[in-house]
Amino acid sequence: MPFSAMGCEFGNLHFLLALCFHFVVFAAVFVGQSEGHQLEKRQTQNNTLRVVSILEPPFFSRKSGSNTGNDRFEGYIPDLIAKLAQVADFNYQIQLVKDGRYGLKDTDGVWSGMVGEIIRGEADIAAATLTITSHRHRVISLTKPFMNTGITILMKRPAKSQATLTTGISLIFLPFPTEVWIAILVAFVVASVVLYLVNRFDPYELTALQDRGTVPYTGQRYFGVSGSWWFMWSALTWQGYERAPRSFAGRILTGLWWLLTLQTIIIYMAAMVSVLPMAQVERASAPIDSVFDLSKQTTIEYGAVNGGSTNRYFCDSSEAVYQRMCGFMKTRETNVYSIADGVRRVQRGGFAFLMEGASADFIASQKCDLMTVGGFINTKGYGLGVRNDSLDLLKKLDVAILELHESGFLKKLHDKWVMERSHCGHSPTGQPSGSSASNMPQNIQGPSLHLPVVSLTVYGGVLVPFAAGLALTLLVAIAEILYFKFRGEINSKAERDERLHEHVEEHL
Repeated sequence: MPFSAMGCEFGNLHFLLALCFHFVVFAAVFVGQSEGHQLEKRQTQNNTLRVVSILEPPFFSRKSGSNTGNDRFEGYIPDLIAKLAQVADFNYQIQLVKDGRYGLKDTDGVWSGMVGEIIRGEADIAAATLTITSHRHRVISLTKPFMNTGITILMKRPAKSQATLTTGISLIFLPFPTEVWIAILVAFVVASVVLYLVNRFDPYELTALQDRGTVPYTGQRYFGVSGSWWFMWSALTWQGYERAPRSFAGRILTGLWWLLTLQTIIIYMAAMVSVLPMAQVERASAPIDSVFDLSKQTTIEYGAVNGGSTNRYFCDSSEAVYQRMCGFMKTRETNVYSIADGVRRVQRGGFAFLMEGASADFIASQKCDLMTVGGFINTKGYGLGVRNDSLDLLKKLDVAILELHESGFLKKLHDKWVMERSHCGHSPTGQPSGSSASNMPQNIQGPSLHLPVVSLTVYGGVLVPFAAGLALTLLVAIAEILYFKFRGEINSKAERDERLHEHVEEHL
């Protein structure tokens, strides 16, 4: 056989051997992965999964009595895990996290809390109000959120102040704010002055007509300073007046003032109808209404759980306000170790606790001296945590959570453990509980007394046409004065011409 042919056969044999080797390696890897997934699946079905959680009512708390096993605990999380185990078909055993933390990475890169136990293999599922963050997602796998929430402010409820508005002058002035009453007073004074000026200088007004003898003088000037003021006041209160302006300018001013009065009374009565039901409502007036109010002051200290997702949100944010708040919390060292520590500081006063809204609402519904303000600062979700290599378990939990969302089970669970367990006669935000609160106008709900007053911007739509009408009145008055003078000059010339004509006829 030629050497070249032998080399060709040797090369083909080498290629076939390499191909077989790679095929064997691929098959081994594939079979290993399949066996790994099958093993994980068998472990999920046959072995008992260790579910770690943390004490946080109403989500997770100890049940009173001498119960054993999983029956030792109650709350949103135990009910959720029980339903997930039924849907995803697995057994489980609940255990408490050893250090009482959710999960924080220290300076050495070691994670504490439930996240650390999942990483070290001490637990299979972390079930709690575990916020889904990128930092946690890098080291463990998190399921789809079973609840959505956001950051809010928990504060001590101020002393209730009852609106004493049922009788007296305060009720009369309540529908309009101070600036609107000032605007009405200014319009009243200006209109009175303009009426006086028109009556004083317009040749077709009563004063000039009396002076010329066109109208008999009765011994009274009807539209002097006091008369003009009284005429405007009578129109404002819908009372009559024995005289009315005679000039065209005066009648324009009178019509405009009557129109302004009609519109003002209509707006006033509409506002009064909204104010009267609130005359006896008790409200708590909070010094802080939002996170921006909180950031602008230093009297009330504020903080979050040290190293938690809420604290990290402020420190990782690019917003200048949140960065300033993060610096305040670091400089003042106002962050707390746990939610319980934060609640105790809030109850002592002078402290605002930044925390997840779902937990804050429940705490405020149980501790009637606390309240939430500001709404949700952001939107975040709670998820379950598993090891990164537990892909089959993660998928089963994701599918089960989606099914519970679609069936409405999670909403019922939230209503059962969060919404229906209030011990106070008001909602967490300070609104009265019951149907009366839900029937209140949106702009008067909240922690402080925001009555439905008419703003100056709204009332300005009535004042602008009136101001334009005042300018028109002055222009018409000037036109009448000029016309009267021009007419007088024509009459004087005619009289002179007539006398000259008579004088010429006498001498002819």
